[in-house]
Amino acid sequence: MARTVQLYDEPNWVGYAVEMPVFPDVVASGILLLPRDLKPGERRPVVVCQHGLEGRPEAVCDPKIKSVYHAFGAQLADRGTSSTHPRIPTSATNDIGRSCAS
Repeated sequence: MARTVQLYDEPNWVGYAVEMPVFPDVVASGILLLPRDLKPGERRPVVVCQHGLEGRPEAVCDPKIKSVYHAFGAQLADRGTSSTHPRIPTSATNDIGRSCAS
């Protein structure tokens, strides 16, 4: 079963850490940004936003983090576009589930 934790509460959108099982012992995680004007049942495109190798999705979607990404995920959400920011573990950094940990 998927788990979510609200991370962001911005004027035009909300953001959630999302963690969901894919296979036994395999979990997919990341951050999902949703515009506040999204109506129940409404369908919109979702942009998948990738950060650089060994980066973290927060650099792409947190408007308070100053980085080369300029929080383009947050800018998309401000304009009414949903976006997802996958957490890609590497051998050097494996922090899956850190945001959703109980």
